[in-house]
Amino acid sequence: DLAEDRDRFRNLLNKLKLKQAESGIAKTFNQAIKIADKIGLPLIVRPSYVLGGRAMEIVYEKNDLKKFVEEAFKAAEDNPILIDKFINQAMEVDVDALSDGKDVFVAGIMQHIEEAGIHSGDSACSIPPYSIDKKLLTEIEATAIKVIKNMKISGLVNIQLAYANEKIYLLEKFFPIPKLGESNEDRAMEPKPRELFFKKFLLDSENCLLKISSIILI
Repeated sequence: DLAEDRDRFRNLLNKLKLKQAESGIAKTFNQAIKIADKIGLPLIVRPSYVLGGRAMEIVYEKNDLKKFVEEAFKAAEDNPILIDKFINQAMEVDVDALSDGKDVFVAGIMQHIEEAGIHSGDSACSIPPYSIDKKLLTEIEATAIKVIKNMKISGLVNIQLAYANEKIYLLEKFFPIPKLGESNEDRAMEPKPRELFFKKFLLDSENCLLKISSIILI
């Protein structure tokens, strides 16, 4: 599945001439250290298929790398861990959209208050964006639409991006509801991680809405 295969997704982004931070997937501790050495600090180390950003850490010092890699593997259980180059001083943006497989409707663009690196479930965000000009908003929307259309997504989709040094980077993508025409049997045969993404998306959305409500009440 293209949504969950990071190598295939990276190939798609290269084809579309879109940017993504250098990254790697490690199944063993030694493999993780080699990937980290190749990419270079600072890094984001995190387990795959967990909720709420558990055991996700930004590594600035090589002395901390071993500890954070070990913690990520514990949280990941039998799954690999993800290692990404950390984009310093980047602004993070979430794009929520709905697609029927052909046309894409962008429902909202959320700008994170904190710099990229804070898990979306723990971050504060603003709708509408408070400091993004119209030109950049158009670029962000066009980037999200390009990814969604080329992945032939049907349903609700969340695209997470970062903006730094006048460049847009793809961070993550979540597809929390089934594709149109997908049967219950198809869903039952799919891997558990998709269900985890659904729960994660709902938790993040609820968290963000609660924060927005608090700001409005104040």
